Amino acid sequence: MQDGHCPRCESETVYVDRTAHYSGLGPLQVDFWHVAPLVPYVCTTCGYVACFVERAESRTEIAEKWKHVPPGGKKS
Repeated sequence: MQDGHCPRCESETVYVDRTAHYSGLGPLQVDFWHVAPLVPYVCTTCGYVACFVERAESRTEIAEKWKHVPPGGKKS
């Protein structure tokens, strides 16, 4: 989605608004002291929505504090 293409319908009608505050989408609570803003992307052709943690610092905090899910591994 971040490249402007919808992975669901393959259209190029993807829109983003990094300045808006979306009450149901975030921020994502990383731990007690940290949050990661979610940036929603919307395809206006099929309605698909994907949210991304775009801040590198937030992704690093998540990798340090959350449990890793290995490929093909069981959910826990």
